[in-house]
Amino acid sequence: DKTETSGGSRMLRSWIRQPLQDVYAINYRLNLISNLLSNPIAREELGEHLATIQDIERFVGKISYGNITPKDCLALASSLENVKHIKNAIINLNNEDFNNIAKNLVDTSEIINLITATISENAPALMKDGKYIRDGFNAELDKLRNIKKYAEETILNIQAQEREKTGIKNLKIGYNRVFGYYIEVNKQYSDLIPFNYIRKQTISNNERYITEELKKFEEQILTSHEDALKLEEYIYSKLKEQLLANAQVMQQIASNIALIDCIYSLSEVARLNNYVKPNVTNSKEINIVAGRHPVVEQLAKEDFISNDCMLNDSSQRTMILTGPNMAGKSTYMRQVALITLMAQVGSFVPASFAH
Repeated sequence: DKTETSGGSRMLRSWIRQPLQDVYAINYRLNLISNLLSNPIAREELGEHLATIQDIERFVGKISYGNITPKDCLALASSLENVKHIKNAIINLNNEDFNNIAKNLVDTSEIINLITATISENAPALMKDGKYIRDGFNAELDKLRNIKKYAEETILNIQAQEREKTGIKNLKIGYNRVFGYYIEVNKQYSDLIPFNYIRKQTISNNERYITEELKKFEEQILTSHEDALKLEEYIYSKLKEQLLANAQVMQQIASNIALIDCIYSLSEVARLNNYVKPNVTNSKEINIVAGRHPVVEQLAKEDFISNDCMLNDSSQRTMILTGPNMAGKSTYMRQVALITLMAQVGSFVPASFAH
């Protein structure tokens, strides 16, 4: 498994569990691998781009179940953006089969732009505290956020206005959990208190008052955060609707990225282990020259001794293996079986020739 993506790894596993029986389908994969092997620079570039792709298929699943998070959305947008590079890389291979795959990597600029315009680049992992919708995306949301953000500045402005209006220079606005916001004035200035001040509390040397303006502002502050959270949830729900409408397109992209990744992985394995392209036909013949056990040769401390195998439906339908225990009979049988399995997966095989 030399895949670079989670989707590619899952697809490779399914390929091995379900080897092909159709010669055309097998050779389709083999030809893709062959083309990639003959373009080493493009193959290396493709691997680098594949490594930037996160699990698009998993994100599509989350979209379908309605539990995709803002951070997931950003990762999805980034991956979809990088799909463009993969598309360019396989188009540059100038191969008809790869070009047909490239056609399935459709342009998703609209989805990418929608996500990046809606979701803040600093979106938190948890949504309960909000702040995942980008500033500037919605004017009403910005207004609600600014009420709390500039609350202290607003209170100081109201305090300055009241001092100027009443002529009480040491008037101040305070806050506690019982009364909320209040205006505090020393008792010696009681004769300067305007009619719109409502007495709320008397303490040692001061009187505390409230006004309609102050209560209204307090209510705005207390409700603005909750209103902002509700508005964020609404905006995000609309984004999820748009993503759901495009889920099929993104699933198609995910499947084709996984396919490309599997081909890339098998080409890397072939390159690293000196595998050859098998000749797969409908004839009832197995002809393996200098075959090797793909697992044992990786574990062996010494060079693996290669073996031939020739079986057909006319002159040599059966082979009898004899030898002492630990001579390699089981390894030989498994080697032939694994080479055959690998060929029907659509992979190159460990041999110098294989039919």
